[in-house]
Amino acid sequence: MSNGDTQPLLACRNVFKYFGGLAAVNDFNLDVYPGDVVGIGGPNGAGKTTFLDVISGINP
Repeated sequence: MSNGDTQPLLACRNVFKYFGGLAAVNDFNLDVYPGDVVGIGGPNGAGKTTFLDVISGINP
């Protein structure tokens, strides 16, 4: 939730990660603003851990 001129603490744009021809994460966007509480949900194999690994630099 943004409140006017506040800049996001984290801005992710068009994040993707492929393993061979398989798109584990494809065109994912996320803004996290001060005070936000964020959860990422989905079924097994949806790319949640891969997304976090990519944005943290563990799996570039």
